[in-house]
Amino acid sequence: IASLDEAIDFVNAREKPLAAYVFAGDNDVIQRFKESTSSGAIIGNDAMMNMTVPHLPFGGVGQSGLGNYHGHFSFDTFSYKRAVMLRSQMLEGLNVRLRYPPFTDASIVLIKNVGLTRPMGQSVFSTLKIILIAILAYLGLATVSLKSR
Repeated sequence: IASLDEAIDFVNAREKPLAAYVFAGDNDVIQRFKESTSSGAIIGNDAMMNMTVPHLPFGGVGQSGLGNYHGHFSFDTFSYKRAVMLRSQMLEGLNVRLRYPPFTDASIVLIKNVGLTRPMGQSVFSTLKIILIAILAYLGLATVSLKSR
């Protein structure tokens, strides 16, 4: 291979390699090769030391493999992180009335303010105040009206 461009074209014309070993006196050459190709790993100016570093994963992309192996990366590859959410049914009656139509002004205010990010500069207490007023209004202990802007 006569040039860096030819080497990049050679690699990109095939399946992604498990690793690419680039030997160059100029780090810009290694950087350009890294940015222009895809592989499981890029090793610059060495052919074995990457396997001795436990903090570096070893794995492929596409045909060269899936996942990362080596130390803790192996554990992560073969582990499934399952999302689990458990909630109490204590307020299910209130919850059902808030989730499904017909919606009241109070339920709309509550829905708009629960779980959303606060506007810039609005304190946690302001958000809690809105939620409390909406709950009280829903229970008939306060009055809420929606205003158009």
